[in-house]
Amino acid sequence: MSAEEFKEFKENESEEKVQAYFDSLLFKTFNIMVKGKFEHFNGESRMRYFAVKVFPHNVQAENRALLKRLDMYKMM
Repeated sequence: MSAEEFKEFKENESEEKVQAYFDSLLFKTFNIMVKGKFEHFNGESRMRYFAVKVFPHNVQAENRALLKRLDMYKMM
């Protein structure tokens, strides 16, 4: 669910339902698209990371992508 949907969910539902939702996500695999950004603050440089999108892990699609890459190497 999006951040906005989660905000509404958290405001409208009980704490037990919110905790049950988080518990349902435990031990599941996800692919996370991350964006990195350098920030300078008080003379110190830091790298900050932001989760942009979260996808359920899809083994079949990942294997197809890897096989396509291997085919490209065969052509070289």
